[in-house]
Amino acid sequence: MRIKDVLVMAAIGLLRAACSDDDNKGSQWGDGVGGTKTNLDVSAYDKWTYVNLKTGETEIHPDTSEWIYTDGSVSEPKAKETIGIEWHIAIHRYEIKQTVAWFSIRRKQI
Repeated sequence: MRIKDVLVMAAIGLLRAACSDDDNKGSQWGDGVGGTKTNLDVSAYDKWTYVNLKTGETEIHPDTSEWIYTDGSVSEPKAKETIGIEWHIAIHRYEIKQTVAWFSIRRKQI
């Protein structure tokens, strides 16, 4: 066989292996917390999404912190709302915060 024929056969073999039928048999991220997966819409910059990682419950509350705008003006902080669930993490567009209790639980498990 010529070298060209060997390279063509190798390319066909690699393409066949890359296009196998077992691509959807598992996820690299596992099955999620408690066997569930959830997509959260956290795109609103004026809202926090609070998540309980054990039960999967979520609650959305407005951001009550002080806002500093690009023109230099500042909005006053608003009264905080009571969060009705036991939450572990909160997600806010580009920020994430966690409860101290969740951090200490995770540290003990490691």
